[in-house]
Amino acid sequence: MKSLIIFFLMLFIPAVQAYDSQTEIRNLQKEIQQLRKDIRRLERRVVALEDTDSYGDNNTRWGCYMNDIRAGGLFSHAATEAEARGKILSQCTSKKGACFDNQITCSKSD
Repeated sequence: MKSLIIFFLMLFIPAVQAYDSQTEIRNLQKEIQQLRKDIRRLERRVVALEDTDSYGDNNTRWGCYMNDIRAGGLFSHAATEAEARGKILSQCTSKKGACFDNQITCSKSD
């Protein structure tokens, strides 16, 4: 009787080990698939960040110019038109020019 039990155990143990290794393989395959998805998601985020940062470090898109009689020619660039206009007016004021907003010409870079 003991030999019969030992015989069945010898047949059953390799099957359990094979099941464990198959389960581990499936778990590893699922983990690899999840990691690949995460990598693709991160790559998309990096590409999106590169697209928004293609205008330089401070994301300058607007350039403004003003030619004042007293202050001379002034140029400024910034992320927004309002910010670029403000920089021009600040420069003009510091040079004691006749500073009016309607004298400023701005354009957006592509």
